Amino acid sequence: MDAGGGIESGGEGEHGAIRVRTAHLADAPAIAAIHVCAWERAYRGMVPDAEIDRRTLAWRTSMWKEILNGTVDDRRPWVAVAERDGATIGFVSLGAARDGSIEITALYVDPDAWRDRAGTALMAAALDQATGRGCAGVTLWVLEPNLRARAFYAGCGFADDGGRRTEGDGWPVELRLRRAP
Repeated sequence: MDAGGGIESGGEGEHGAIRVRTAHLADAPAIAAIHVCAWERAYRGMVPDAEIDRRTLAWRTSMWKEILNGTVDDRRPWVAVAERDGATIGFVSLGAARDGSIEITALYVDPDAWRDRAGTALMAAALDQATGRGCAGVTLWVLEPNLRARAFYAGCGFADDGGRRTEGDGWPVELRLRRAP
């Protein structure tokens, strides 16, 4: 456990040790920067450009401050960050899904750290957190054309459970993936 009441775990990436810890309000700017950069790199060409462009660093920072401060709703999510050499390189968040499972609501890694095991470390931390909560399963949503993410999630034991949704015009279909306990 770390001092924030969350889990602390580590792993070795190609560029050094990766540490995962519970996020704090002070992490909001770093989380926002990764969120913006990862959206730009992963989703440009998959979702409408206007949707990527409107999610600015200022907008994301404000959003993450609200989430980490617990002012979004009364169901404050669990959020963790991955660090390497003191720099934040990724984050993950968990929230309650409508069906009683735990949902991974976000898992993003700085594109410069893709394939460096930060995503694996974050997923392991999230699954440990979900297990500790006694959940009936873990779900997440992924854009259908995001083959890189789909392959990562499949490698983590997630499978398509048939759930589908879309944000609207110009957006691809999202697939719901589930991992049994």
